Amino acid sequence: MNLNKKVVTIGIGIGILVILWIGNIFYYKQHILKEPIFLKHYCCISQGRDRFKLVYIENINSKEKIVSIKLPEIGEEFIDWGEYHNNDDGIYYRMKSIVVRISEKDIEKYKNRLITKAEIYFSDGKNMNVDIGNIYLCDDRIDERLFHTESASSSSDNIGESTLMLERDMKINGVESRFPEIINDIIKIKINDTLLKDVKFPMKLKKGDKFNVSYSFKFNKDDIRKNYIYDVPLDIIYEYSNKTKRFTACFAKYRIQSPQNINIKALINKKEIN
Repeated sequence: MNLNKKVVTIGIGIGILVILWIGNIFYYKQHILKEPIFLKHYCCISQGRDRFKLVYIENINSKEKIVSIKLPEIGEEFIDWGEYHNNDDGIYYRMKSIVVRISEKDIEKYKNRLITKAEIYFSDGKNMNVDIGNIYLCDDRIDERLFHTESASSSSDNIGESTLMLERDMKINGVESRFPEIINDIIKIKINDTLLKDVKFPMKLKKGDKFNVSYSFKFNKDDIRKNYIYDVPLDIIYEYSNKTKRFTACFAKYRIQSPQNINIKALINKKEIN
């Protein structure tokens, strides 16, 4: 009788192990990506800032290699790029980056144009047409040196600031972010520690005055935009010599450090809906 009980117990134990094993296989397969997921990016490329990253997520055991990249919105020219391994979650996914360099000649040629798509070609013969967000080729040359950057910083917490000293008397009419329709409700900007919405413009400032611009990002729990990459200029709109111009005080940077910080399921669902 005791022997029968032991056999039954062992059988139940083996059955549980088999169920757990099958469950783990099923759970793992549920996480396998059919194809890499490219994150959306919002950034500006200008003279002196001639490269940008395209971050993507792939299966951790993927053997596919990217062999070619095209940016159809700026022609079929050769794209100078390199690929880097960023991080992985140790279980399902690996994060990688393509660093794309745009030559100064092409920045000048295609200035004030948006890059929103990329064609990615893989070693297995597959290719993908990818929505990469908005990469803006800026025309940001500054004629006069009217601002001196005293300090600038940014952190992995996605906060940063820049303190400028004015080299001339001038009037400042505002501070604006690029891509306002995308980020204005997820970024908090302060001017000299006062929320931007509470600052009264125009501000008449003197030579030697300091002007601090700081930022932080804040997302609602289910906001899909927290899975994107941002490197967005915060521009001072100023008036000098009867001309209105803009000067980039700092770049508001939002980085994702690991696949664990990305809602993969939300990105897949959004892609399937679109």
